[in-house]
Amino acid sequence: MSLIKVGDDYSPQPQYTRGYPPLPLGSGMLGGLLLGLSSLLFAAEPVPLSTATTPSHAYSTAQPKVSKPSDGQTEPKKPVPLSLSLKLASDTSPRQGDAGNPPAATTSATLLESSTAHEDTVTANVRLSLRDVLSQVVAIHPQQALLAAHQQMVQARKIMAESWLPLAPTVGFSHQSDALISRRNEREWQAQMQIPLWLPGQKQARGQVASLADDSLIQERAALQHLAADLLRNAVWDIALRRNEVSLADHRVQALRSLRDDVHKRFQAGEVAKLELMQAEQELLQADRQRVTAEAELMHAQFRYLQLTGLHEMPAQLEEPLSARTDFTQSPFWQAAEARVRLAEGQRDLTAIEQRQNPQLTLNTRTIQGGFDYAFNSSMGVAITIPLQSEVQRAPLLANAEQNIGDARSQLESLRRQLETNLHEAEHNLHVSRQELQLITQQHALASENARLARKAYRLGEIDLNPLLRLQLLAFEAERALSNQTLQVQWNVAKYNQAVGVLP
Repeated sequence: MSLIKVGDDYSPQPQYTRGYPPLPLGSGMLGGLLLGLSSLLFAAEPVPLSTATTPSHAYSTAQPKVSKPSDGQTEPKKPVPLSLSLKLASDTSPRQGDAGNPPAATTSATLLESSTAHEDTVTANVRLSLRDVLSQVVAIHPQQALLAAHQQMVQARKIMAESWLPLAPTVGFSHQSDALISRRNEREWQAQMQIPLWLPGQKQARGQVASLADDSLIQERAALQHLAADLLRNAVWDIALRRNEVSLADHRVQALRSLRDDVHKRFQAGEVAKLELMQAEQELLQADRQRVTAEAELMHAQFRYLQLTGLHEMPAQLEEPLSARTDFTQSPFWQAAEARVRLAEGQRDLTAIEQRQNPQLTLNTRTIQGGFDYAFNSSMGVAITIPLQSEVQRAPLLANAEQNIGDARSQLESLRRQLETNLHEAEHNLHVSRQELQLITQQHALASENARLARKAYRLGEIDLNPLLRLQLLAFEAERALSNQTLQVQWNVAKYNQAVGVLP
């Protein structure tokens, strides 16, 4: 198939099988068409062509004699036949194999190479386990940056809890002189340090909050690992189902190709009509199209796995044993939510203590030189500052702490409902899929036997092609349902383990 240009549009043009190249739709072709029409309308007899330009299949090898013009006379121009004008017009277009138009085989090879370059291959490795791949998924997960920030926050809380002082001390210096007013040379120097003091129970509350924050970070890491396990399970089982679809599609293509060959032999022997051969060809093309679609879906699934893991290998063993847990209380998601509630409550307790400012202990020293006395007088002093409690400062702090607790408890309750739903669906889907597998197994046995008998009856001429194709289609669908349901049962086992908080 080549392209011809009409204005700025390119349209497909079929290849010709008799040696003629594609005709360009331009001024050359239009001129050739006009000349050819004029030759048909006005020429008395066709002009003979030389053997070098005349196709062997268009003209006879016997050439008629033509009288030569006498001296001094010019040969009159005669119209050109339509076939020759089309041939001349087509000579301006590139042929198959030229630089501008590669051969069909080369084009097919190029398309095959481009399709192969787009493939995302993931091979099975018997030495690789799901736990090994899970570690890789967790290591490159985007939430690692968020956990790193939480780690810095935990370290900051530990520093605050282990500090000797609740706040940083302050140092001040002052100088006073009467040089601009009375000018009696009176001068004063003063230095002081303010040391904040712990409020009752403040240090213990900060230590408790630091411990709760550390525990919450541990649970968040476990929750991230469990989230990565969910993504990994879905990715690998999706690939397993897609590979099964490709395998079934290949099997169907092989079976239909064998049937097509059988019908073709019977057609050559005159036993069946051409309609049955065309029907077999149609079924084979349909199966080929379904195989291409299945391969494309497999490549998409493998690309998602590559994005998730960064690996070109996946475990060969995907089956998991069914967990004996019956609830979700040990799920990392649930434990992380409970840790967030405890952390919010600990912060509320700390806020209740730190609702007022810390007392300040002040140590100072002062040196004075009198106006009429050149001697220096030095002294030291101690002062303590106790801030008073104010509702202006207390109310917003406690309200913010209570709001954080409310948010954490709300998220915990929403998560409880979601986990209960997930567990119920996982239990129900696993139970139903096992029942369906038993029924599909019986259906597959019946469909396979019917297809076997139908093939035998077709070879003996007892039935025509339509019943055979219908029974073979039922057999293929039964085989597809059986293999997919077998994989689905194992996937449902993995989903149940995910719902109760078990890692692969």
